[in-house]
Formats: sequence, structure tokens, C-alpha cells
Amino acid sequence: MDNSIFACYQKYLKNLQKKLKHFEKFELNKIFIPSKEVIRLLSTINIEEKTFEEIARLVEKDKNLCIRILRIANSPVFGFSGRITSIEQALLLLGIKVLRAVILTLPVLKKSRQFIPHLEDHSFRVGTGARVLAEMGELKNISEVATAGIVHDLGKTVIAEFLVREEELGKKILRYLYIDKIGKAGVQKEREILGTDHVEIGEKLAKIWLFPERLIKLISSHHNPVANENNDVEIKCIYIANLLSYFNSPEEFDKRKQEILPEEDLEMLNFFELSPSKIKRIIENINKEWLTLKELFI
Repeated sequence: MDNSIFACYQKYLKNLQKKLKHFEKFELNKIFIPSKEVIRLLSTINIEEKTFEEIARLVEKDKNLCIRILRIANSPVFGFSGRITSIEQALLLLGIKVLRAVILTLPVLKKSRQFIPHLEDHSFRVGTGARVLAEMGELKNISEVATAGIVHDLGKTVIAEFLVREEELGKKILRYLYIDKIGKAGVQKEREILGTDHVEIGEKLAKIWLFPERLIKLISSHHNPVANENNDVEIKCIYIANLLSYFNSPEEFDKRKQEILPEEDLEMLNFFELSPSKIKRIIENINKEWLTLKELFI
């Protein structure tokens, strides 16, 4: 615990942790209510007894929903830019559950701007980096890895929604965790202060929203890739993309990596034996493509 900041609040933090547990248990499924457009879209693509072709025919009756799905499917993050020309093709290549996860998450990230200004951009940067790494590794499930990159910090939006209701102390903790110490506060500080962390809460929300099991696994492991029993390459993609997304150029990485990243993350980058040229390529691609990705999604 950072005693210089929170020493005088110790007795309040225990009460805050209890309130957060109650919030998780009873409010988690209520805080983000989808818009009518999102509900209409989800109800259309969730018809399990119908084929992709039948669902596509239903979606095509609504011009706005049709455009929204095609924009998402053709975004650079999935590696199909300009190649998906039909709703049926989009459903087939991305999968209904992955598409559903993206549709649910985007409005939440947009709302997060008022609490954690950088989170939305960070999410798109990680999604872009995850896709770049998945392509480098010639993985088959690029769309799933890229989606996990976009939604990996979903739990932070929940914590932010909770903390802003807790008056000055909550806002002070929010600034400390997610604004003043970008990149360095980490899940350990969350656990010390809140008794939980954004990874655990994000996993719970992903389950409530019926994300695919594989996507939930990627969310729950993105800060601890080597602890995963299968040592999955996909999880490493999310982890590395998350770290490198904080840098605007390879030169900034060289100059400021020790300032921005915790020591354990720097050690992990060395453990994965990423060459300087590969790190440079990943950072350059993230900064080249992420804004285009955001513009296509929003």
C-alpha cells in the first residue's frame, strides 16, 4: 500500500472493499444497459436455431445494423479489411459470439472516456497490437485474439463506475490507479486498495455477457501469461500488446520503458526473447493503425 497517499484512509478502505463486493454481486448486470439499437442487433444475431444465412437475411432488412456489422468486420483489427462484403460472410468469419462481445463492449468503452480518458484509445491500441502479434505468429484465430485485446480491460470500466459513486475518496483512488500512474499502478495496487482487481471483475462481467469461453480465458490471463497451464501463445499476444501499447514510438520505448513499465513486466519481455527489431515493428504498427481502427468502430 502507498502509505503516503492512503494511510489515513485505512479504516475506510475496508468498508469500501465490502461495498465493492456488494456492487459486484448485485449491480454488475445492471450498470451497463445496452441501447435499443444494440439490443435490436443482439436479438437478431442471437437466434440460435437459425443458420448464418437466415440470420444474415434478418440483419439485411435493417440498413443501419447492416452497415454497423460490415464496418466492424472490415476493420483492420481482424485482418479482413475490405474483403468482407456480406453479412453472412462477416458472421461466418468472426463468429456470432465474438461479434456479440464487440457490440456489447464498444459503448462501454465510449462511456469510459468521462472517467478514464485514455482507456478507450488504449483498448484499440492493444487490439491492434494483439492482431499484429497474432499475424506474426501465424495464428488461426486472429479475430478472437484481436477482440480480446479490445475488451481486456473491461473490468476497469466497472471499477470506475463504482468509484465515482464514492465521493472524494473514490475519485482519488480512481486517479491514482488509472490516470496519474498510467502503466505502473497495476493489478497489485488494485488488490491492495480494493480487495480485487480489474482482471477478476472483467472476467465476471464477460461471463454475465456470455462471452465465448476462450475469450473469457484470454481476459482472465492477460496480466499473467506464464501462469496459464497451457502457456498459450494467444495470451502472450495480449500481454505483450498491452505493454507495448503505452509507447508512441520505438524511440520512446528505448528511453522510457523503465519509467513506464514495472520491473516484472520488463523481465517478462526479456523472458519472451523479443528482438529489438520485432518490438520496433509491433510499436510502429500499433501507432500506424490504431486510430483508423477506432474511427471504423465508433
